[in-house]
Amino acid sequence: MDNENRGLQRQELNQLKTSEEKFELARQSRKIQFATEEEIRQALRYAMVKIGLRGQNFPKDIEKILLIQHVFDNFGENRVDEIRLAFDWGIEGRLDEDINCFENFSCLYFTRIMRAYNRLALAVKSKEEVKELSPPPKKEERIEDPEAYEKFLETGFAKILQNKGIEIPKW
Repeated sequence: MDNENRGLQRQELNQLKTSEEKFELARQSRKIQFATEEEIRQALRYAMVKIGLRGQNFPKDIEKILLIQHVFDNFGENRVDEIRLAFDWGIEGRLDEDINCFENFSCLYFTRIMRAYNRLALAVKSKEEVKELSPPPKKEERIEDPEAYEKFLETGFAKILQNKGIEIPKW
């Protein structure tokens, strides 16, 4: 029976996603502004456990209420799973921010991490958009008329190009 459990654990570990896949999945999760309070609580608990915050230092009572409200008020456009990803990236050292909360998971600390995540996520999205927007390579067209090419070489534009050291291909 014990061997069966080990086999299942190994299989689950093999199914871990790459960082890029996690990012895409996180970007598809529910927006914070439409999430339930419990979804936010779970994401925050995940972050607190991942950074090693001891249970006795988890926000309680009014601190917890204010933290959750702060998340809704200031990060509504983010996705719930981006909270988890932000702290994963922070632990990996990908954020330009110190991940250590010094046993105080506050609104200020959460904001620092999420802003650092948002800066990095924006850069990642921008790179993806550039890849998507780059036009497909054009097929090179040969000039069928050699006279047209010679006439072009005599134009002022062609001479400017040549003076700047730009080679004008024949086709």
